Amino acid sequence: WRPEIALDNIAGSNIFNMPGIPGLTAATVPMPVPRRFLVFELPVMAAVSVLLMLILLRGQRLGRLAGLCLLAGFAIYVWRAQE
Repeated sequence: WRPEIALDNIAGSNIFNMPGIPGLTAATVPMPVPRRFLVFELPVMAAVSVLLMLILLRGQRLGRLAGLCLLAGFAIYVWRAQE
C-alpha cells in the first residue's frame, strides 16, 4: 500500500485538469468566466490546495478525523456552490 502514489495521481490530475480542460475548451469555443468562479470557487480551491500542501510537506498523516473533516468540507462546498 503506497498512499503517496494515490496522492500524486490526484494532485497530478487536478493540476492538469483545472487549467487544461477549460483552456482547451476556450481555445476551440470562447467562453465567459463566471464571476462566481473568481469570487468563490477559485479562492476555496487555492486555500484547500495550500492547506493540503502544508500538511504533506510537514509529513503528517491524514487520519480518519482529518478525512471526515475534508469530506464534511467538501459537502459544505457542494451545498454552498448550488446556491
